[in-house]
Amino acid sequence: LPEPLGPHKHTEPFFDTSKLTPLKIRCGPNRLPTDSTEILSIPNQFPPAGLRNPCPLENQGLFMLMLSATALFIPFSAPNVTSTVFDVSLPEVRSTAAAIQYFIESAGAALAPLMAGMIAIKSSLGNAILLICISAWLLCSVVLALAAALVPHDIEALREQMRQRAQALGAPGN
Repeated sequence: LPEPLGPHKHTEPFFDTSKLTPLKIRCGPNRLPTDSTEILSIPNQFPPAGLRNPCPLENQGLFMLMLSATALFIPFSAPNVTSTVFDVSLPEVRSTAAAIQYFIESAGAALAPLMAGMIAIKSSLGNAILLICISAWLLCSVVLALAAALVPHDIEALREQMRQRAQALGAPGN
């Protein structure tokens, strides 16, 4: 059996252990000694001082309104991105293009909590969330602006290539 940690024998560089209270359980006589053994440390206060609600009570209605508007407008770009990827990809590589797009989106979603945690260690959780959200949306706005400028040419090039394929096959019309 591992040795009990005892009160505050473990140290964590980014966590204040001075506010921890050992949680002790009493073990049965058949398994372990009958004296109490520390298995977990819990904070004396909940929620911890750094995690209190930063939104003043008088602004909660405005906060809910803005949160609802944000929840409504944030997903607007998602279907446009998918359709744009399909509009600039040849039919035989559309599934690969969609997979790459979804992989990039998932990588961003997977790395965001890690980056937020690293920033929160150095600053605060509120600053980390704010920095991640703002930087991600600024980066997205730059990429979407570039796409708006470059994609129309790519769509026309794809349509021209599809017309040439149709003519090579002898399809009527175009």
